[in-house]
Amino acid sequence: MAVPGTALSCSAHALIGCHTLWTLGAPLQATTGFVKYRASILQIGVAEHVSEMDPAWFGVSYFCSPSTRPQPLSYTAAHQPACSPPAIALPGWSGKSKPSSMTNWQVSLDSLGPAAREQFSTLESVFRLRGTTIARDNISEVIRVEADGKGYFVKRYTAAGNDIQRWVGRSRIESEWRNLQHFAEWGIPTIHLVAYGQQRWLGIHFRGAMVTDELPGSIDLARLARRSHPSQTPNLQVLIDQVAEITRVLHAHGFTHNDLHWRNLLLDEMHGRVHLIDCPKGAFWWPGPLLQYRIAKDLASLDKFGRKYLTRTQRLRFYLKYAGINKLDQDAKRAIHRVTAAYNHRMRRKGLPTDDAE
Repeated sequence: MAVPGTALSCSAHALIGCHTLWTLGAPLQATTGFVKYRASILQIGVAEHVSEMDPAWFGVSYFCSPSTRPQPLSYTAAHQPACSPPAIALPGWSGKSKPSSMTNWQVSLDSLGPAAREQFSTLESVFRLRGTTIARDNISEVIRVEADGKGYFVKRYTAAGNDIQRWVGRSRIESEWRNLQHFAEWGIPTIHLVAYGQQRWLGIHFRGAMVTDELPGSIDLARLARRSHPSQTPNLQVLIDQVAEITRVLHAHGFTHNDLHWRNLLLDEMHGRVHLIDCPKGAFWWPGPLLQYRIAKDLASLDKFGRKYLTRTQRLRFYLKYAGINKLDQDAKRAIHRVTAAYNHRMRRKGLPTDDAE
């Protein structure tokens, strides 16, 4: 057990998905996204099975200082007694010893101009970028920047995810760039990945980012539907068939998007091509009931807008194209029943009226 004035100790415990925290006589306060220290010395038991944990850090001791702690961990300054300078420091911090973090950053230099190469050359430079804010939440933000006359979208995360995902499993930003790579491998139209990577501290996600090309003249299907009713959209059936084919390919690989809404389907209006984007929650599932349940949720998410903007005949045409059949059989009817049940369950959970007649 550590005593006041000694080094902070980090050790692995054989508890899958569990991390325990102790302070010297003072309770640890936790808030969403941050851990507030109430003592300068903290002993952390880190899960043995944390994804990609660097075994070199098990049992390592080091000194901590409020001025040089990693940014995702904030503290209450009034509760901080002085402590020794750090023996290690992250890039950009004070300290003379070797950085304690590991950064993995990949850039497609061949597709970039000189200004973009400089802006996206490192994870540090990407986090220094300023641009137009597109979206923001408690752990991430999306901004739009320009370089060499082209537009780019930059998504930056300051935590691995919400709740337990902060400490266990793959980070959301890593899941997102890997899923975009899967889409490209499977022939699904998606946005071009320009740069991506993340930084880990003590084997735990510290921050990460990815950069993608802007698709000029594009609009997501949700905004398109609000702008003008789909019945007025040229080649509507072609678009429905494209969405059905994208969904079929995903599910044929045992993969579900888990956020398959119209806003995550981007239409290139110039070429009439639908692209799949924004997939941090997507995952693979073994064949069986869980996969079928997740597939039903994906289809129910698509049908949320489909019920509002498409006719019953168009929705049926979508399913026939998706399933690769010419008419409904008993298996198809059971599958549609699962989709309807998933939709109604979602509505009941949100306190909204269901449509059991569908």
